[in-house]
Amino acid sequence: AVASDAELRAATPRAVMKRQDSVGKRVSASKTKHTYSFAIGSRLHEVIVDLSKWSGKRTLTVDGERVQGFKRSHSITLPGAHTLDVRVESKLYRGVRPALYVDGTKFKRLPLHRGRRASEPPPSREPEPLQITKGRLLASVQRRAAIASIVPETLHERTLEVIHQASEDGYDLDRALQKFDGRTPVVVVVEACGEVFGCFLGRVPTVNGRRRIDVGLFCGERAFPLVARPDSGFINCKRTQSYLAVGLDAATGGAAFRIDADLAAGWSDASEPFGSPRLHGLEEGDFSVDDAEVYALRPLW
Repeated sequence: AVASDAELRAATPRAVMKRQDSVGKRVSASKTKHTYSFAIGSRLHEVIVDLSKWSGKRTLTVDGERVQGFKRSHSITLPGAHTLDVRVESKLYRGVRPALYVDGTKFKRLPLHRGRRASEPPPSREPEPLQITKGRLLASVQRRAAIASIVPETLHERTLEVIHQASEDGYDLDRALQKFDGRTPVVVVVEACGEVFGCFLGRVPTVNGRRRIDVGLFCGERAFPLVARPDSGFINCKRTQSYLAVGLDAATGGAAFRIDADLAAGWSDASEPFGSPRLHGLEEGDFSVDDAEVYALRPLW
């Protein structure tokens, strides 16, 4: 059945697929084809951006129709009054790449299409636990369900894979984080004081970096997303040569969660922005680490 205009207006755009192919005739890497698929209600849309590195030529195809004169950006209105913006952006160290926005939301942040009509309301139940390939501290389904509730919905179909286990690979946080690229989301898990707790990071922070990172906290089966608007002295994530901290209070030096670089000890304070207690459950802030695991959230594509 053809979706009505009202159904399309009420629908939430959902990502289906993103793909990049090297399609140069003589040198394959000289031309790249970027394909995006997304659903709005029962309608599937496809956007293709071709970029030539040598000639600089750019072509844009939306739902099978070539857009004439495309160079840097193009905006159209899709059925249901949804907006589509396609841009070619130049990023330092990453070169020229396309970026696609639907209703102002970047493609990678769209919720994933799960085979149901996007006009239907999302299920009221809690998110399904994240899948896992291996790892001891997150073997519990309940813990993975708690982490799913602080992870963006676009990551719910990714898989947790332990990349570094302190008791086997060494008590060294820098060594663990060096195994990641700059884009893969991270879950740091600590076993201490009879509890299992930790944090979600949208990506690995650089040492003394200032770029904002999506974060969340969990303890056992409880999840603590960033819910309150913090004051100016709040730092959502900071990494130094000495520690990694989430929910850092610049005035007091305390943190909702802090783990030392040698993975031997850490600190946890109650945090109003997260609505979280001391994650380890003790009266004092400091704790000693029994074991720690660092997980990667592997992408769907």
